[in-house]
Amino acid sequence: MEVEQGTDIKIVAKIKGCPFPTLTWQKAPPYRKDEKTDVEYDEHINKLVTDNTCALLIKQGKRADTGIYTITASNSLGKASKEIRLNVLEPPELLLDANMAREHLAMVGTDIILSAGIKGVPFPKVTWKKNNEEVPPRANVEVTGVGSKLQIHNCLRSDCGDYTISVENSAETISLNVFIFFHLVAPTIEVDVKLIEGIVVKAGSTIKLPAIMKGIPVPNPKWVTDGKEIKSEGNVLIKTDHYSTTVTIKDCKRQDTGEYLLTVSNPAGSKTVALHVTVIDVPGAPTGPVNMLEVTPDFMVINWRPPKDDGGTPLMNYIVEKKDTKKPWEPWAVVSSGSINTKAKVSYLEKGLAQDITETAVTIQWEAPLSDGGSPIIGYIIERREMTGKWIRLNKTPVLDTRYRASGLFEGNTYEFRVFAENIAGISEPSPVSDPVKTTRPITCPGPPVNVKLKDWSKSYADLVWTKPSRDGGSPILGYIVECQKSSSKQWDRINKDELIKPCAYRVPGLIEGMEYKIRVRACNKIGEGEPKELNCFDDGLPAYIETIAYFVICTMVGIIIIILYLITLNFLFL
Repeated sequence: MEVEQGTDIKIVAKIKGCPFPTLTWQKAPPYRKDEKTDVEYDEHINKLVTDNTCALLIKQGKRADTGIYTITASNSLGKASKEIRLNVLEPPELLLDANMAREHLAMVGTDIILSAGIKGVPFPKVTWKKNNEEVPPRANVEVTGVGSKLQIHNCLRSDCGDYTISVENSAETISLNVFIFFHLVAPTIEVDVKLIEGIVVKAGSTIKLPAIMKGIPVPNPKWVTDGKEIKSEGNVLIKTDHYSTTVTIKDCKRQDTGEYLLTVSNPAGSKTVALHVTVIDVPGAPTGPVNMLEVTPDFMVINWRPPKDDGGTPLMNYIVEKKDTKKPWEPWAVVSSGSINTKAKVSYLEKGLAQDITETAVTIQWEAPLSDGGSPIIGYIIERREMTGKWIRLNKTPVLDTRYRASGLFEGNTYEFRVFAENIAGISEPSPVSDPVKTTRPITCPGPPVNVKLKDWSKSYADLVWTKPSRDGGSPILGYIVECQKSSSKQWDRINKDELIKPCAYRVPGLIEGMEYKIRVRACNKIGEGEPKELNCFDDGLPAYIETIAYFVICTMVGIIIIILYLITLNFLFL
């Protein structure tokens, strides 16, 4: 009976006899069966007797439990014995000698000796291989009862490689390997020059970045992008085969655009190469809101900001479409295309009866009737009513123009209007009633932010604070834009290019030491961007030398002067 070390053992014997016999267990060494001793029962070894069986129980068998076990049953009529041989197997164990380090440097013409101590019951089978193949005939392999040794006399350069020793018995198989090399060669990388210059692929396709690496011993590759090591997971697969390594990205996306760094290293050094990939896709939607810069009865001018993502290639044009919300059945009509300008003029607007709406007045505009009834039109009469209220005449005498400013209205109320034409024969039927009009304050761009200040700064950044505008233009402030101008340029550059700044504070990053800057802040609502407010450096809370200029200088030496000035002040206060 053979069992693995550490498992629970149960030896069961069937018992017959009348009267029921007395049972004893004895144990003898494996090869000296006559040297029997009674089994002593404890927590490790115990006996279990039933009506017709007797079991010897051994918890977590050890190598020392190996032996010949005998059970003897005896009563007044006689006795009977039965024996069983128990062999507790011990898994193999490899004990590396000093010359079995994982990497072994040798010199041509010397002897190579690789050795390891071996344990295990039964004694394991030993196998040596080189690069997963049989070792060459010139290698001498010796196996003893305590270990194994591989020796190569007068080694050649062709003897370098990966040597593996494997030990196997019925309990387990284990292996260890050592790489023999004769001198170190720093790693190198060979890649297609197109990968270094940058490849362009379409979203949804497969990206392949192959590379050949050389060096002694074989270098270990590491792929990194955006500061993170690339792992084989999801749609990403890294395959490394001896001297080659390849990254494959299936069904690539725009987010896969970037720089891919391959670093290969061995004890002789390391080498890094940068591969560049651009994944192109359709551009994102233009960044809103769409601002109305000018509105007239005949046309309107709108503008917008470019999309956050151009899809990886320059934009070719914008397509502007319009649709009458009163006619949802009609399709969208193209207003302009073929231009990359972020401003468009939308013409051929349908004139409404009510225009130029404020909180207390509305301008009413209409067209002359198709027929004057055979007599010239001598004027028009305009009426209004609050929703579901009575009609009230607005003008005492007919007006000759087809446009009328209805004043004296109440903010927040909703009104309807209609117009009558009059000739010498009398007054016509009323025009169709206008759409309901709610009197509200006209929405305009917000005013400039208030009290823009420099809160803190260093040689690389500046912290700004400000107060919201006193005028929001009739629409809530959506956020703020910070712009920066270098002293050597007349161009104002937007700092927060993607998102509007929500709080009334912002850190301007990326400033260059010694460069002079001007900074200004704009507020935005749904209509558009308001007037800018430049940074105010004339603040009692700033050092005196900053108050003498209308811009600030980012400079390490200035920072030192500030610290000295503050230290002098503090020392004076504590005297």
